Amino acid sequence: MPLRARVGRHTRAGGRHCQNWPDDQQNVIGLLNRVPISDGGSAGQLGNKVIAGICSDELYRAISSFEDKHFPGQGSGYVDLAGPMLKRMEDLAAVPALGPIDFVTTVDKFNLPTGPTDGSRVVISRTTRIIDSNQVMFVGVVGDRNNVVKTVGPDIPNSVKIEDAGVIGGDRWLRLSHPTARKITIQAKDARGSVVTSFALDAILLPKGIGAEGFHGRTGRSKFSEYNQPRRLRAEGRSRLH
Repeated sequence: MPLRARVGRHTRAGGRHCQNWPDDQQNVIGLLNRVPISDGGSAGQLGNKVIAGICSDELYRAISSFEDKHFPGQGSGYVDLAGPMLKRMEDLAAVPALGPIDFVTTVDKFNLPTGPTDGSRVVISRTTRIIDSNQVMFVGVVGDRNNVVKTVGPDIPNSVKIEDAGVIGGDRWLRLSHPTARKITIQAKDARGSVVTSFALDAILLPKGIGAEGFHGRTGRSKFSEYNQPRRLRAEGRSRLH
């Protein structure tokens, strides 16, 4: 993707603008938007509006950040045609993405929630998961190598508690608990507020008298399951007869 002239500003000459042809600016913006933030790029955050001969503050900062990352101390402030900085941008932008950005969770053989490193991992984007008000659910965001996702939250404010559960294997994990609405959509959004991926929660709101102490830790599995509850009731019936 060759440039006709330099794009950016001359940092060492008081910030004087380079030629900044519109098509050259678009080319540099496109490259930076395909480079992950971890590699000094903009990961889709740069806008496409350009003015001939003018390098915007946003684009200038992005070019300078990339330069500082890969060519520390150079401090030119611009991308030179056929220069090493352009070549580095092109190389990094050509790295294939890992795949679509999705929500995942982990479940045991009964499809009950487990910790992020336990159980089987399943993709839950565009699906509906059931959770009750005493359960804890761990949710991961996978495929986001360009750090596109900036926020994760419910469509109804404060309808579920979301806590950071750390980064495991390069994927960000969250801990969901205490839903207060029956229908909730969990949304991952980019820097512009656009929804990147989402999934629905169908919440079962248990009576407040049923406390979390009636459940096994993070899995939310009741101590009195459908298998042992009849046995307990039969035992109580025998004790009353005697």
